[in-house]
Amino acid sequence: MRPALEAGRLDRRRFLLALERIALGGSFGLLSGCQGKQEVIYVTPRPRVEVAAATARPQPTEQPTAAPAPTLTPTLPPTEVPTAAPVAHFRTPPLTLATPRHLHTATLLESGEILVVGGVDGDRPVATAELFDRAANGWTPAASLATARYHHTATRLPGGTILVAGGQDSALSALDSAERYDPKTDRWEPAAPLATGRAAHSASLLADGRVLVAGGHNSSELLASAEVYDPAAGTWTGAGAMASVRSGGHTATLLPDGRVLVVGGFGTRSQAEAELYDPRADDWAAAGVLADGRSGHTATLLAAGRVLVIGGANSKHGGIYLATAELYEVAPNAWVTTEPAPGPRLGHTATLLPDGQVLVVGGTDGRGPTAAALRYNSAGNTWRPAGALAAARWLHTATPLLDGRVLVSGGQGDSGSLAEDELYDPATTSWTTTRQSMQWRNT
Repeated sequence: MRPALEAGRLDRRRFLLALERIALGGSFGLLSGCQGKQEVIYVTPRPRVEVAAATARPQPTEQPTAAPAPTLTPTLPPTEVPTAAPVAHFRTPPLTLATPRHLHTATLLESGEILVVGGVDGDRPVATAELFDRAANGWTPAASLATARYHHTATRLPGGTILVAGGQDSALSALDSAERYDPKTDRWEPAAPLATGRAAHSASLLADGRVLVAGGHNSSELLASAEVYDPAAGTWTGAGAMASVRSGGHTATLLPDGRVLVVGGFGTRSQAEAELYDPRADDWAAAGVLADGRSGHTATLLAAGRVLVIGGANSKHGGIYLATAELYEVAPNAWVTTEPAPGPRLGHTATLLPDGQVLVVGGTDGRGPTAAALRYNSAGNTWRPAGALAAARWLHTATPLLDGRVLVSGGQGDSGSLAEDELYDPATTSWTTTRQSMQWRNT
């Protein structure tokens, strides 16, 4: 039985600690306190088990030489030893991530590649980055960050560069540093630092090309503050602050009218109040109250500007994992409950498919990660199974590819960070690992 985790319930005082601690495999965490404050504590990490795969390399065999002939006549021509055909000098991309990781980011590039950045490998933040090539179904290394980080954000800017902002480092410090990646040159350049170091925040690309960063926590407290990055000027400016502090898994969704809907997160409790940011007025307004306060949930933009919120955890009554789902309606600025998911989950992903349905993958119900996937049909308000992953996971990423498939990368499994990736094809409603997909292509 995991510490502070029994039958899907968490000790109220240690709710935020549990979210952080189990996310990092028992490495370190945050203990929530009063008035939005936090005390950073260190938790002894679980020992990591390294498994070395010994692969015997076949030794070259010497070409046998014939014994001398007893007579000198007749003289026979020497026997030629056949030589191997020349080997083409190209490399097949690896079929899994080179670095297992969770709490990373995955961003779709203009080229159709996926850039995976940072995260945690076991109990160690990493600086490495990798690129997924959908044509080859494999990974190639990309240039590494200057600073290893997790709980950061990654946003594709107009023009195709990627802005990585904030996060936490191995010293548990909330970072104010930011970096920009240029896919054309495979280079990272330093960007202007945030005014406030923060981790577990949100980042939203606004309609005018700027980036809104909101909430999160620094090394001593939860944050309600927000900042806006201008990629043209390369600068950060302060934005209006939210009414509530939010960290530990809030969401931020850009609406069709240009406003940003922020939902949930952890403050002195799991937040039920939602807020709307208007970039034209640089102001926040109330956006109704959810039936269940929650953090660690997902929020997915549907047709007509509605937003579907699924799962998460609620600190009320000692902490429970949620199966409930709610819809935000823009016109009345209100929330309505919808059909709950078949089971509770936190740390999952929810991806909009080309047909308008939502693919929900993985997560945990407090007893361990799940491999189950679901599809939600908003038109009929129904759920149905969508197969199962080969590896149960949570704290992973799910990124839609240009061909309609969804790439699920990394995450935390039963025994640590994962390197295996899996692809979901909505046309065939089937899952394959990247390794299986390559084998199929080669047959």
